[in-house]
Amino acid sequence: MTARALLERDRSAAATSAVRRRPTSIDARTSTSMLLQLQRSAGNAAVARSLSASVARPGPIPVVQRCGPVPCNCSNDERAEYEAEHSDSGQDHADGKQPEDPAVQRVANGEVQRHEVEDCGSAAGDKHPATEVHAAHGRARSMMSIAAMESADSTDPNVVRLARKYFKVAVPPVSNTDKKLWFGRVRQVLTAMHTKNSETTYECEPTQSFANGACSKGSMAVTVLNIHLCPAWWSLGPEDRAFVLVHEWAHRYGPSVNQIFETYCDAKAFAGLSAGSLVAEPDAYASYVFELVTGSEPSAAVC
Repeated sequence: MTARALLERDRSAAATSAVRRRPTSIDARTSTSMLLQLQRSAGNAAVARSLSASVARPGPIPVVQRCGPVPCNCSNDERAEYEAEHSDSGQDHADGKQPEDPAVQRVANGEVQRHEVEDCGSAAGDKHPATEVHAAHGRARSMMSIAAMESADSTDPNVVRLARKYFKVAVPPVSNTDKKLWFGRVRQVLTAMHTKNSETTYECEPTQSFANGACSKGSMAVTVLNIHLCPAWWSLGPEDRAFVLVHEWAHRYGPSVNQIFETYCDAKAFAGLSAGSLVAEPDAYASYVFELVTGSEPSAAVC
C-alpha cells in the first residue's frame, strides 16, 4: 500500500477516534522513501512532526503514540489519563520493586496494543531493566514496520536483491514456485510478524541455564509461548538485541516457520539450504529485515 493510501485510510479511521489531534496532512510531493528514511534515522515522532509541518489541507492524521512506563511522545492529557489508571504503581511491593505495567501503543485505527514485560527490573540500577526491553521491542517493531511496507513493492531493488540473498527467491516472482514461496510463505510470515508482535510477553531470566526459560549455553532468547530473554541477550548492543527479537517473532508468529529445529545463519549449512527450506528459517527473516532496514548485514555477534 502506498503512503498516500495509508494516509487516506488513517484519515477515515481518525474520524471516530476518541483522541483528538491538530489537523495535519502531507504534501503529495512527499515520497514514501523520504518518510521511510526519516523513520529509520529519527523514529515515528520525527515523521509525525514532518507531517504536521507540511500542512496542505485540513484532515486529521493520527500518529503512533507510546504511553506507559517508558518515555513517550503522547500528550499531557494522555499521560495524565495513563497515570490515573495506574495510580497504584506508586505503592511499594514486598520485594521493594514497583509493579511493571505493559507498554501501550496507540495505532492508527484507534485500537490499543500491548506488549508485556515480566520478571525484569524496574528500579534504578537493576541488572535487567524493563526499560531496555521496551526499547529493544520498539526498535524491532520499527524494523518490521519498514520491512513490511518496502516488501510490498516487488520492484524495489533492495527487496529484489535481499529476497534472492536470504530466501533464494526471484522477485518479482515469475515461476509458480517463486510465486508460492514469496506470496504464500515469505510475505505471509512478514505480515504476521508485523501485525502480531504487540501481543508479545517477554520474561527476563536470571541465569543462563536450561532451568530458567530453557536458556541453555549460548542461547540469547527462547520462545516457549512467551519470549524468554536469556542473560546472554543483555551483552548485545541495541541493534543486535532487536535482531534477536525479530528472530523470535518469526518463531512465535510466523506460520510455517520452524519452531524447534532450525539452522542458524552463522552455520556453514545455512548457505546451502534450498529456497523451500529458507522460507522456514527464522534467521532468514531476521537477516532479511535487518539488512533491508539498516543497509548492513547482521553482526557476527548474532549471525
